[in-house]
Amino acid sequence: MISNAEPAPQEREKVRQYFRAVLDGYKLPSLPLVVAKVIKLIRDGDVGIAMLARVIADDPALASRVLAMSRSGYFAQRTPPSSLLDAIKVIGFKNLRVIAVATAAQGLLLSDSKISKKLWSHSVAVALAARQIAFRVGYSAPEEAYLAGLLHDIGQMILLHGDRAGYEQMAKRLETEPAAWTAIESAAYELDHAGMGRSLLKAWDIGGDIGEAILSHHETPMLHWISLLPTIIEIADYLSAAAGFGFYATIDRPSDDIMQALGWADGAGLRSAIEDLTAEFGRENVLLMGN
Repeated sequence: MISNAEPAPQEREKVRQYFRAVLDGYKLPSLPLVVAKVIKLIRDGDVGIAMLARVIADDPALASRVLAMSRSGYFAQRTPPSSLLDAIKVIGFKNLRVIAVATAAQGLLLSDSKISKKLWSHSVAVALAARQIAFRVGYSAPEEAYLAGLLHDIGQMILLHGDRAGYEQMAKRLETEPAAWTAIESAAYELDHAGMGRSLLKAWDIGGDIGEAILSHHETPMLHWISLLPTIIEIADYLSAAAGFGFYATIDRPSDDIMQALGWADGAGLRSAIEDLTAEFGRENVLLMGN
């Protein structure tokens, strides 16, 4: 049972100091060796499929996930790939990068925490919703939108690791006292999960547009922003919550202009998007969640 008692002031101050040291000193979880090597090889560009297959083979979990993804209905292969070499040919380098980072992110989960599992389910749903919305609005990099959705709350995984009892208590409070996660995090730790998430991605050398989207995804979305990705993530957050994959905090409905642009203004379009997301989540959770 989670206690409703507030932690002693000195204990809370220790937690604040710990997270500030993590953020300021980049004492953040490092990428697994194989994942880091895969990402670097893909980024450098001058790499063959055979070399990538050899590297991935050194990580059984990653190799298994790559094979499973290549055999999913998303790629619609008549003959499922039987080797890593064939699997990489099917999914391509962009999707391979997504799978590698997803494997690293899932490694931050607390296997015995219901809240951690709920957070991961939410992250997967937002990733799928972000890809769905990216296609709908003509965003040029749907894989990037998917990855940004998957990682948008990764800072919460770190906060949960560092203050499990306190963070679980926050989640419990939000069930009865709706509020913004970033506000209660800032009050408790003097920082929030958005800033922590962007710092982690910088440490993993995955900054750029994805890092900026993570930092600003709780701001008011605007379709004509200088970057469309934060808007996609915020809308995906709303859609995932509407589909029952939210993570405690209430997500505001997008503006009428955005709802109209997405074809959701009359309600029927939104219901259809929710049905599509729910169905896709059911297909994909075996690949990304292992259940």
